Formats: sequence, structure tokens, C-alpha cells
Amino acid sequence: MMGALPAEYTTPQPGHLLGLYVIMRAFSNGCAAMTGVEAVADGTSAFKPPESKNAAKTLVILIATLAFLFLGVGFATHIYHPKPSEVETIISQLARANFGQGILFYLINFATLAVLMVAANTAYAGFPRLAAIVAKDGYMPKSFTRLGDRLVYTSGILTLTIIAVLLIVMFEANVTRLIGLYAVGVFLTFTLAQLGVVNRVRRLKEKGWVQAMIMSGTGALVTGIVTIVIAISKFTQGAAVVVVLIPIIVLVSYWIKRHYEWFDETMTLHPYDFNPLSEPAEPLTVLVLVSSDVHRGILEGLEAGRAIAEGRPDSILRAVHIEMDPEKTPRLKEKWVQFVEPYLGEKIKLDIVPSPYRWLVEPVMDYLDWADMERSGDRVIIVLPEFETGSWITQFLHNFTARRLRSALLNRPHVTVVSSRYFMKPMAWRLGRGGLVY
Repeated sequence: MMGALPAEYTTPQPGHLLGLYVIMRAFSNGCAAMTGVEAVADGTSAFKPPESKNAAKTLVILIATLAFLFLGVGFATHIYHPKPSEVETIISQLARANFGQGILFYLINFATLAVLMVAANTAYAGFPRLAAIVAKDGYMPKSFTRLGDRLVYTSGILTLTIIAVLLIVMFEANVTRLIGLYAVGVFLTFTLAQLGVVNRVRRLKEKGWVQAMIMSGTGALVTGIVTIVIAISKFTQGAAVVVVLIPIIVLVSYWIKRHYEWFDETMTLHPYDFNPLSEPAEPLTVLVLVSSDVHRGILEGLEAGRAIAEGRPDSILRAVHIEMDPEKTPRLKEKWVQFVEPYLGEKIKLDIVPSPYRWLVEPVMDYLDWADMERSGDRVIIVLPEFETGSWITQFLHNFTARRLRSALLNRPHVTVVSSRYFMKPMAWRLGRGGLVY
């Protein structure tokens, strides 16, 4: 009508799915701000009696404070419209918009830092205690139930530290990605916990159980929806790791439980079981492994072997040397005649086992097979002479042979390994005329 060309018609792009996705992202980010309240439930046992009432009061105060701060920050954000930045947080922008660059601006930022530092302790206060509770039920290693010398659950603290370091390295300390990882686990825990409460009150049917079941069931439904929303909206931002890891952790926990049940069933004594203590003592074959030299540590090991074998009927004592360097054998025999035979004589025999390929473990195992055939039914006790040098640094320079043999022999049935330790005086260094001497 005005003589102008009609505007080109453009088909509107479907944006309703994008809008839904944005709402889900915003909802999941808001829910992530609610994480942390589970620490009160995890640490209920640490409250003064009555524990449940004191924990409930703390939870009400925590939720009220959290709601006030969350609504206040949301209201201020609506007024001042701060822009997301990787350099400055939203709270810092709001403080600067209200108070400028004055002392209140820095006070709010330092207060935020202090809150975050205290919040970092939440996991250390909750996880070790929760892990101890789970471990008492058999779904985690029993070491998590043991208190350290500082009256804390050391295993839980060390495990949490290692996991935290790995997550920081894997996610490059990106808070946005870590929040998605954290929120899925937290809200899934909320859901499972409330479903557990529903199951418990339905089973016990105590006074007011219907109201309690409806309340917990509603809470489980809401947190379950939140879990699904966060898992979908933050799937590519870290939530996928939790979605994969949680089933694996559950399966491992059930495997640990089954192992402990099998262990208890296997090791528990019953009146009708065979008791080896009711039978006469088994004859012994005591073997003392001798290195390429006869020294004080070897004499200590021979004395330990003699103490075990003497007085036992039909028991024998033998010394075994694995010959990896034939040139050292004559010197070994000479010292054996000089220091051992005058005192033990026929009570002990030195067996030299050649090892042309310089193997250590295989000849020992072959010798044990031969000893089993020669004296079937004997209990074999192997004495490994070792040294204590008095210093953890110099300790790494010795006992490699004993460690290798112990690792191999512990997997052999009907063999008892005994460590005979010779304690040496620590080496004292001093600066002399010729340099560093001792």
C-alpha cells in the first residue's frame, strides 16, 4: 500500500528446546548451590545428645541461612545485572557495584574466601566418618574404621586427599566442571537416603509413619528429578564421570561385602571342626638361607633356626646357599668350617644349590620341592637373615634378596617365613683428615 516491497518472510527457528535447555542449566546451577547440607546428616553422630534433635536444629539454621543468601544474591543480580567473568566472581561484582573499591568491597571478598576455606573442610569432616560407618557394615575395607593416633580416621582422610588431588589435576581446577561432578553425586545421595527412610518407616510403622513416609517420598521425588536434570544438563561438563563411576563403586562395594562374608564363613571355628592343636606337633624342616658370606647376621639366623628346631622330635636343621658366583664358594666353605662347624657340628648341614643362570627364586623353589618329597608331611620353616642398619636411608642398600624371597615364599602353602634381624649400630660420619670418615 505504501509502494515498498514486502519484507522477506523468515521461518522462525525452533527455540523451545533451547529455552528448555537454558532453564535446565539454570536450575541445575541453582541446585548445585544447595550442596553441602548433607554434611549435617553424615556427621549426626558427632553432635551432643540428643544427636538427632541437635542435628535437625543445625540443619534448619543452615537451610535458612542458605536460602537468605541465595535469594539475596539473586535479587541483587536482578538489579545490577553483573556479567559472568572468568576474572571476577559475581559476588565481587555486586560488592563493587554497591560499595565501590572501598574497605567493604575487600571485606566481602575476604569473607567469601574464609567461607570457602571452611567449606573445603566439609568433606574432611564428613567423608571419613561416613566411610567408617559404611566400612563397619562391610562395604568398604576395614581399615577405614580404625582411628589414628590423632583420633581421626586416617585412611579416610588420606583417601579423600588423593581423590581430591586427582580431580583437580583431571579437571584442571575448573570449578564449573567440578560442580557438575559434585552435584550429581550429592543429589543422588539425597534421593537414595530418603528412599531408605521411606523403606524404614514403612517397615517399622511407628507413630506418624504415614506422614514421615509422604514427606521423605516427596523429598526423594524432588531430589531425583534434580539428579536427572543435572545429569542431563551437565553431562558433558563432568557429570558423565559420576554416571559411569557410581555403578562401578556400587559393584566394588558389593564385592567387598561378599569377600568379608566369605572370609568370615571360611575362618570361623565350629565345635565339629578339626583342631590341629589336638594333634601331636608336626615334625619340622628348618631351612636357613645363607648368602655368599658367613657374617654376624648369618650366625644370628642360624641361632634362630636352632632355637626353633631343637627339642622338636624328628626335626632337622639345614642351611641353604644358592651358588650364583662359584668363585665365592670356597671362601664361604672356609668360613663355615671356621665359625659354624665347631659349635653346631652335625646338627646342621650346608647344602649348596648351583644356579648357573644366576637365578635366585627358582632354585629355592626347586629345593623346597625336593625337601617336600624327601620329608613329606613336614612343616617347613624358612629363616631369612636380614639387617637393621639403623638408618632408613642405608636400609635401602640391603635386604633386597630377603624381600624377593619373602614375596615369592608367602604364596607357597605349608611354608612359614621367619625374619631374623641383626641390629647394627648406626654409622656415625665425621669430617677427618682424609675427608668424610666414620
